[in-house]
Amino acid sequence: MTLLNPMILYGLGFVLVPVILHFLLRQKPKLLAFPALRLIEERRRQNVRRFRLRHLWLLLLRMLVIGLIVLALTRPALPAANYSLNLFESLILAAIVLLAIGAYLLTLHLWKRRQLPRHEFNYRRTTLRGWTTGVAILLILLCVGWPYQRRIAAEITAPMPTGELDLPVASVFLFDVSLSMGYQQAGQTQLDRAREIAATHLGDLPAGSRVAVTDNANDNPVLFHTTMQSTRARLDALAISPRTLPLDDRLRSALLLQREDRQRTLAEQGEVAEATRTDRYIRRLYIFTDMSRSAWRTSSSRQLARELEELENVHLFLIDVGNEQPQNTGITDLTLSRQRVPDGGHLTVAGTVQATGQSGERVVELYLQDNRGQSVKHGQEQVILEAGMPQRIEFPMLTNLAGPVVHGEIRLAARDPLEMDDVRYFTVEVGPPPRVLIVGPERDEVDAWTLTLVPFDREQNSQIDFETEFVPTSQLASTALGEYGVVCLINVTRLSDDEWYRLGQYVNNGGGLAVFLGSTDLVAVGDGGYNRAQAQEFLPAELHSWQPENEEGWNLVIGNTSHPLFRKLKALESYGTLAILRNEALVYRFWKVIPAAGAAVLTTLTDPEQSPLIVERVHGKGRTLMMTTDVDLKWRRWNNFPTMVNWWAYQVLAEQMMEYLARASDRIFVFESQEDPVLQFEPASADREFLLRRPTLTQSRELLKAQEGTLVFDDAHEPGHYTLTSVGEVQPLVGFSVNPPSEESDLTRVEAEELDTLFGEQRYQVARGIEQLQMSINIADLGREAFPLALLLVVLVFAGEHIVANRFYDADTPITGTDRAAA
Repeated sequence: MTLLNPMILYGLGFVLVPVILHFLLRQKPKLLAFPALRLIEERRRQNVRRFRLRHLWLLLLRMLVIGLIVLALTRPALPAANYSLNLFESLILAAIVLLAIGAYLLTLHLWKRRQLPRHEFNYRRTTLRGWTTGVAILLILLCVGWPYQRRIAAEITAPMPTGELDLPVASVFLFDVSLSMGYQQAGQTQLDRAREIAATHLGDLPAGSRVAVTDNANDNPVLFHTTMQSTRARLDALAISPRTLPLDDRLRSALLLQREDRQRTLAEQGEVAEATRTDRYIRRLYIFTDMSRSAWRTSSSRQLARELEELENVHLFLIDVGNEQPQNTGITDLTLSRQRVPDGGHLTVAGTVQATGQSGERVVELYLQDNRGQSVKHGQEQVILEAGMPQRIEFPMLTNLAGPVVHGEIRLAARDPLEMDDVRYFTVEVGPPPRVLIVGPERDEVDAWTLTLVPFDREQNSQIDFETEFVPTSQLASTALGEYGVVCLINVTRLSDDEWYRLGQYVNNGGGLAVFLGSTDLVAVGDGGYNRAQAQEFLPAELHSWQPENEEGWNLVIGNTSHPLFRKLKALESYGTLAILRNEALVYRFWKVIPAAGAAVLTTLTDPEQSPLIVERVHGKGRTLMMTTDVDLKWRRWNNFPTMVNWWAYQVLAEQMMEYLARASDRIFVFESQEDPVLQFEPASADREFLLRRPTLTQSRELLKAQEGTLVFDDAHEPGHYTLTSVGEVQPLVGFSVNPPSEESDLTRVEAEELDTLFGEQRYQVARGIEQLQMSINIADLGREAFPLALLLVVLVFAGEHIVANRFYDADTPITGTDRAAA
């Protein structure tokens, strides 16, 4: 045990005061004139013995009160251990107390039934109280106290510190600066509160202390600051960062600093024997965090706990500045029907809203930026939220979009304590529609597919998702394939090796090829050249056999809906697109194929063999899709795709197939702040220089070197809109948007069990303020302070002394008939 104020122990001398007072103020015997002297003498002797017992207990209690008060004022500190009673010890203690009370009451009941004289009953009752209390205390010491002290002694595995409170401290202040630390309470963010606690604690550190201030916004080395002025300047410079590292990683860097600094300190004592070298510093790590689970990698291994176990001299403190019952409404996700829109095209915007700790109605608004960069409202939706239950909302379709860049956002109409997730940004590119070359034997065999891609002519609708062109099979050899984004082969029965070679080169250079096997003529001409070596270099499957008609038909099986081919279907899942295709689409005839090496089967049928329906293969920079059934109305009994009741679902699949092959769906313009935005350009022969306008309205120069087609922005992490223009030009070339990570909206607090797994049990202290932090430091440096326990004992003993003192001179009960008979 360590005493913070050992000089107060001299106050134990006041324990003698009750003894002196008891002897000085001892009651003098009084002479009473009474005729029955023998009876009076007998009762006098019994009363004297009874009062002696009361004197003894009252004396002991008063001495104990003074002793405990003096002990409490010395502020004793105990080694860190679990000082609470476990379940077994609590049960034994309760059993002893109940047994003592039961024995006392039972004995009194038996004596009352025997109708003892009053003076004898009082004497026995006083004696019984003393013996019952003494035996109970003895049993508690033997059955509870002895096992308790052995358990506590076993938990204290290391000697107590020397208690040198003036020893300098080597501290690392690690701050969580993730976006969730922007949660506001009482007009200040959680980061502001953490900075305030750290600044106050800096003034409490002993002279000669060293401090390093770091955060999880970067992976820079952790170093001690040279002066306290630089430390405070670093504290003032802390800011919320949209891109952070897990606190686990930064804590390892802080541990590395403490390990290397301790080794350096011990090495400087070269003239001292290695076994007797001592560290000149008390070493501490402070983590200022809101305790959000998203800031930790809780699923990682126990590597961090092992490193902390090796550095037993480093004390870890978690300063919890978070709200224990946070309330927040956030937009956690944003979905676009497409990120590249043809001129005059349409766009569907949807989002997911989730409430934490509160329920109610919320209003979500949709804004688009006009040519002047001003946000213009284009709609709003109301949603009723229940805490913890995400709700998906979809805005009316946006039409007649003009580009080349459209910036937009969805935002909550009302703000809340955490503002970073009240808005979510998006950007789409608007440009010419992809050119699709459709190759078939005759025009009437491809009309159904053309109508699927372009439902209306140009005069009836200004929106053209695809610019289609038909070429008969006989003219394929003379067509410049490089001018088209996608080439579709529909019911093509035979191609020469030269034509297969040209198609292979086209795919290898980045083109998209769609092959639809729906002609019965293939049966007559064998494989039509599809299985020849020149074609099999890039085709995703080899033709095996033709499956005759099945009157009932087979359904589609769409397994991996996360594949980019089904991105639009999944985005429109609220309309039942996937369910429609799975339940309404039927295939009566198809070709059985053998997928090539490296090919992926994206869709199958419900026939007994689960035959492939759509197969994909990547070749060079391009890709090929093969559908084993027809897309033509001429052969209606191949499937019911063009005649489905909900034909629009099939149209969505067809459009996505073309966009996927044209790589229009590959271009992404919406990123999260944890990733580096990437834009694709056509390579050029010379270097190109651009200007990037950021959400803060600042600009930076970006260089794309010759023959390179990828521009990576490794410093564009601030949420908002970004626009890229050529130097000297005003018209934007392209743009993108950055959003905060969706997990930052999850304010779920990390549990104690997870912290035990990360750091090890009893390896850390948690504090929610400067007072608790100081208490935690005292526990870590000197042991657990026993002042509250000592004061509790003072209160209990003082209450016992008060009861005994008030009952000391209690009046005897009136004389009963039994007493008169005895007299």
